Amino acid sequence: MNQSCTQCDAKNSDDAVFCDNCGTRLQRATVAVAPSTAAPNPHDGKPNTNQVNVTINTIAQPSKSTTVAGILAFFFGPLGMFYSTVSGALIMILINTLIILPIMIFTVGFGAILYFPSWLVGIVWAVMAVNKQNTISVK
Repeated sequence: MNQSCTQCDAKNSDDAVFCDNCGTRLQRATVAVAPSTAAPNPHDGKPNTNQVNVTINTIAQPSKSTTVAGILAFFFGPLGMFYSTVSGALIMILINTLIILPIMIFTVGFGAILYFPSWLVGIVWAVMAVNKQNTISVK
């Protein structure tokens, strides 16, 4: 039995997690299996009428774009990081507000050079967070 992609209707193997054609995460269906009623129960000899339900659940999350994450972090700094990682965005906002901003005020603006490495770290962090989220596989 082959899986069909919900986006492009391409046929994929049963064990595929992503569509071979378009890359969309495949969703698994719920399967109900009923044993044959002709097989007798070995304990009492009566026909087996029990139904067995097997459910295979897969959480299909849409993947996020690493390019979009990088662009948002590039243009908006820590605010753009909310697309990829909320905790990372909050940490970078705290660092910029509690550490870099007071240094900038104390040095009359010369401490602004510290914002550049913080900005680069935010971009890399955003891209890495999205990449990690997209590569988490369902086991």
